[in-house]
Amino acid sequence: MFNFRKSKSKNNPLLKKPRDDERYAEERELMRSDKVAERMKLAKSEKTHQEILYYMAENDEDENVRKAVAKNLMTPVQASTIIARDECVDVRIALIKRLSNLLPDLTADEYSQLYAHAVQALSMLALDEVLKVRKALVSSLKDKAYCPPKVATALAKDLEREISEPILKYCVALPDMDLIDILKATKNEWVARAIAMREQINSDVSKAVIDRSDDFPKAGEELLKNKGARIDHETMGYIIEKAKTMPAWQKSLGYRRDLPPDMVQKISKFVSYKLRKKIQKNNKMDQATAMDVEDAAKRRMNFFTDEAGKKISPNQKLQQLIRENKLDEEAVSDALAMNEKEFVIGALAHLANVKPENAAKMVMTKAPKAVVALSWRAKLSMRFAVELQKQLAKIPPKELIYPKSGQAYPLSEDAMLFQLDYFEDA
Repeated sequence: MFNFRKSKSKNNPLLKKPRDDERYAEERELMRSDKVAERMKLAKSEKTHQEILYYMAENDEDENVRKAVAKNLMTPVQASTIIARDECVDVRIALIKRLSNLLPDLTADEYSQLYAHAVQALSMLALDEVLKVRKALVSSLKDKAYCPPKVATALAKDLEREISEPILKYCVALPDMDLIDILKATKNEWVARAIAMREQINSDVSKAVIDRSDDFPKAGEELLKNKGARIDHETMGYIIEKAKTMPAWQKSLGYRRDLPPDMVQKISKFVSYKLRKKIQKNNKMDQATAMDVEDAAKRRMNFFTDEAGKKISPNQKLQQLIRENKLDEEAVSDALAMNEKEFVIGALAHLANVKPENAAKMVMTKAPKAVVALSWRAKLSMRFAVELQKQLAKIPPKELIYPKSGQAYPLSEDAMLFQLDYFEDA
């Protein structure tokens, strides 16, 4: 690419040349010539005065001459919006190539006005009705950091997949807020997948991809595989809960090497042995935690079996534990980890001495106070009550009730009894 900043000022296409009156008069005659060859020579020459090139860009009748003007390094940037409206597709494409090469230098402060002209022209081309023109623009700018954000956004919102997809996937100049807005509005999974496959993704954009995962689960898979995708702790917690019923997400989690220890522990308790080993290998875990995970995994593997090792239903297992007086927090936690909701609700009803249908209502209403009261009556820990709120009742993170002083129930006894009485009478 021509290095403008190192060039002599007399050859710098960003600067206006001093006028040579005699030559200028000759050029004025040539630009009015009936001979295309003479005008073409003028259009191609980098010695031609910029005013002449500007006039030719706007007025020459021959599209090949105008194309030569669009390519000419000395054509003033101020003429770009005129060329961007040229009726000839090839002229507009020639302008794209030239402006794409100029952009890195136009971002300098001393060229801010010229940059504005270039961005205006490129913005017009991003909305060009001819697909070939927009494809040329995408090809020139999709992987360029200096692509103007305004232009990137226009292309990213293009209805044609071959235009928007490369920008969504590769353009680093596309602002995060625009990516999030596009994710919220899109009806196409390929849009979400393209964003999920970007080389670098900030946590807010990752969350927006996951927020659309009910509609576009494949995008969630791509995000989890993406080593350049940052995912915050809260979003990862949501992902892990959802992964319990989505084997494809479990497999994708195996690619990540940035999982917090508590997340590794949670994942390891419900995935297959092979995947558990892969996740533990990719993410450091201390020996004590690893042993705890292995014990829990083995216990849960055999959870729904009887003394003879025969498979039994969740309800049969519940009745067995009740008979053996072994229904405790660990058993309920194991069932919760395996997403056995019917078992968990039945266990809570038995431990709290409430009707199963009332226990189900307290969970299904997604009322955090009701779930906490049910856990309290069942004599389970408040820390486990948090897991019941998150995993069983699917209560949003901002509405969760947390322990007081790290482990105590924060609600008064009267408040919890009120919840129990309310649902008993409902």
